[in-house]
Amino acid sequence: MNFHVTLLQSLPDRAPLAVQAQYRLHDGSVRTWPVSVRPRGDAATLEVESGRDMLVPDTRARSLVWHFDTLPTREERQISGVRRVP
Repeated sequence: MNFHVTLLQSLPDRAPLAVQAQYRLHDGSVRTWPVSVRPRGDAATLEVESGRDMLVPDTRARSLVWHFDTLPTREERQISGVRRVP
């Protein structure tokens, strides 16, 4: 499934080893899964390919997490909006 995702912060300035979607639900649980991202025209909007639906109901917080091989090894960016691409 493909989505357009808007972030509250700009993208990290280096290439990641991996990117994950991380959703914190109202019941306190956390769901995490791998995604593939491509920047769009502006720095805070991405095209995201996900094996799971990113329009998850009952979500308290949504973010994308970048993983790197050098310090800091993890950078998290909060998601402000998700829209499914037809």
